[in-house]
Amino acid sequence: MKKLIYCSLLGFAFCLSTLVRAQVDFGNLLQLAQSNPDSLVSLSKGNKMRINVERETFLLCLAYQVKADYSKVDSLLNIALTDYAFDNDSGLYVNYLMVSSDQYKFSGNYEAAITTLLKAVNCSERNLDTINMVTTSVHLAETARAAENFELGLAYLEKAELAVKNFGRRINLIMLARIYDRKASIFIEMKKDFDETNEQILNTISIAAQIGDKNLEASSYNNLGFLYINKEPENPNKKAEDYFKKAIELYDELGNSINATNARINLSRYYNRKGEYQMGVNTLIAIKRVVDSSDWLWEKGGYYEMLGRLYFSLKEYKSAYESLEIAKLNLIELTKNQYDKRIASLEIQHKIAQKEKEIQLAMLETKAKKNENKILYIILFFVFLLAISFFIFLIISGRQKRILRKQQKENIEINKKLTKVVAQKETLLSEVNHRVKNNLSILSGLLYLQQTKELDPNVKSAIKKSLDRINTISLIHESIYKRDDMESVDFQEYLARLIHSNKEIYWNDLPLEIDVQCNKLSPNLETSVPLAMIINELVTNSFKYAFKGISSPKIKVVFENGVLKYMDNGKGVESGNSNTNLGSKLISIFSDQINATINSFADSQGYHHHIRLSND
Repeated sequence: MKKLIYCSLLGFAFCLSTLVRAQVDFGNLLQLAQSNPDSLVSLSKGNKMRINVERETFLLCLAYQVKADYSKVDSLLNIALTDYAFDNDSGLYVNYLMVSSDQYKFSGNYEAAITTLLKAVNCSERNLDTINMVTTSVHLAETARAAENFELGLAYLEKAELAVKNFGRRINLIMLARIYDRKASIFIEMKKDFDETNEQILNTISIAAQIGDKNLEASSYNNLGFLYINKEPENPNKKAEDYFKKAIELYDELGNSINATNARINLSRYYNRKGEYQMGVNTLIAIKRVVDSSDWLWEKGGYYEMLGRLYFSLKEYKSAYESLEIAKLNLIELTKNQYDKRIASLEIQHKIAQKEKEIQLAMLETKAKKNENKILYIILFFVFLLAISFFIFLIISGRQKRILRKQQKENIEINKKLTKVVAQKETLLSEVNHRVKNNLSILSGLLYLQQTKELDPNVKSAIKKSLDRINTISLIHESIYKRDDMESVDFQEYLARLIHSNKEIYWNDLPLEIDVQCNKLSPNLETSVPLAMIINELVTNSFKYAFKGISSPKIKVVFENGVLKYMDNGKGVESGNSNTNLGSKLISIFSDQINATINSFADSQGYHHHIRLSND
C-alpha cells in the first residue's frame, strides 16, 4: 500500500512539473516571437518547438506580424480558423482574436479590429482569465488610440489597471508597464499635461528596466522623444535627440529593424525641426539599404517622405523629387495592399463568426449530453421530495388545525373580555369628560359671581380675563370629546367659535369681518391647549386695543406651509407696547411649550402675528 501511494505521488509530481515546464516553454517562445521572430520561424522549420499545432500556429502568426509579413499571417489564420478546435482552450482562442484584430488594424479597418477585441475582452471575463483580460484591454486601448477613440482607450486601460492591482502576482509589474506605456501614448496624442505624460513614461521605463523588457523600454524612450519634440515644435528640446538615440540603440540591440527604422525617422524629424538638415539626411542614409531591401510599405513611404523634406531644405531639389516620388509609389502600393487586406480581413471575420458558432454548438451539445442523466436524476429526486413533503404536509396540517381551533376558542374569550374593558373605559371616559365640563362650568360660575361683587375695576378686569382663558380651555375640551378621533382638534371650527365668543363679550353687536382658513390645521392634544391660549390672547388683544377708530374691523386667520398667520387691521399700538403684561408673558410661555416661534410686525394692512409650528 505504501509503495502504491509513493508511486502515485511521484506520478503526480512528474505530471505537474511537465505542465509547469510546458507553460514556461510557451512563455519563452512567446517572448522570442516578439523579440526575435526569425529565430522562432527557424525553430518551427526545424520542428523544435515541441508544442501542439494550435499554439505553434499562433506563435508563427505573432512572429510574422512582427516581421510585417501580413500575407503569411492571413494564410495561417485561415488555416487555424478553419481546421483547429478551440473549445478546450478559450485562452488560445482569445490570442487568435488579438492576432485577427491586428490584421484588421494593419488594413485600416479599425472598426472591425475594435469589435474583435471587445469580443476577446468579454470572452476573457467570462472565463475569469485576468491575464488575458488585461492583455486584450491593453491591445484594445492601442487600437482605439490608432482610431483616435481616446476615451475608449483610456476607459479600458483604467479597467485593466484596476484588475492588475487586484491580481496579486508578479505579473502585476509586467502588465502595469504595458498599461503605463499605452496610457502615455494616448496622452501624447491627446496633448495632455506634459508633466503627467512624462511621469507615465518614466514609470514605464523604470518597470521595463526591472523586468528586463528592452522592447518596452525602447518604446518608452521613443515616446519620450515624441513628448519633447512636441513640447516646443519650432525649437525642440535636445532631450528629444537623446531619447530617440536611446530607443535606436535598444531596438538595434534587439534586432528589431522595423521599430529601429521608425525611431531613426523620428530622429531625422527632430533634426529637420532644429534646422540640422544634413544630420537628418545622414541618419536616414545610414539605413537606406535596410529600408530598400524590406517590404515595409508604410515605413518606406515615411522614410522617403522625410528624406525628401530634408533634401528640399538643403535645396537639393532633384534628390528631393526622387525621394518624394518613391514615397508616393510606396503609399500607392500601400493603399492597394490595404484594400487587398481589407478583403482578406473580411474573410477572416466571417470565419471567426463561423468558428464561434461551431464552438457554441459543440458546447451546447456537450452540455446537453451531460445534462440528460442529470435531468432524470433531478426529476426522480424531486418526485421523492414531493412525496416526503406531502406526507409532512399532512402531519403539519393536522397539527395546525388543532392549534388553530384552540386559538380560535382563546381569541373568542379574549375578544369578549376586551369588549367589556372597552365598554368600561368608554363609560369612564364619558364620566371624566362630564366631570371636567362641570368643573370648568363651576369654576367659570364662581369667577363670574366674584366679578359681579367686585368693585375694583382692575380686579374685575383680571377676573374677566381669567374667565376668557377658562372659556378657551372649555371650548378645546368640548371640541375634543365631541369628536370620534380624540387624537386631534378641528381648529377650523374651534377658531371660528373662539373669535365669535370673544366678539359677543368685547365687541357686542358691532360689525366685524371674520375670515378663518385653517382646514389643514389639526394639532394633537399636547399642542392644542397651548396654541388655543396663544390665539385667545391675540383675539382678546385685538378686541380690546386694535379696532379703536377702525370703521371696518377685520380678523383673518390662515394656516399655510406650517405657519399659522393671525392678522387684524388695527394699528396694533397697544399690543405692540404691552410686552410686559400677563398676556404677552403667557404667549411667550405657551410658544416655548410647543416649540413655536412668533414673529409680530405691522404694515399698511394691519398688525400681523406669524406662528411657526415645530415639525416635532
